[in-house]
Amino acid sequence: MKIHIEPSDACILCMVCVAICPEVFSISGDRILVSGTPWRGEAPEGLEPCIEAASSNCPVDIILLEQDNDEEAPSGG
Repeated sequence: MKIHIEPSDACILCMVCVAICPEVFSISGDRILVSGTPWRGEAPEGLEPCIEAASSNCPVDIILLEQDNDEEAPSGG
């Protein structure tokens, strides 16, 4: 699963994703890191449930999930 935070300038750095899934999301300055990479990254195996929870709880609905078969998963809530 690929994770994209788009558009990145819409991120309000509320830390909801970090609180829900700190194994994947973190903050560095004014950027969200996804598995250590700004704004996008690969989901570590086995963490899909917390990543999906972070996506569905994002207040600005910008955490996009792309399944391995290149189909975009529903995001936001």
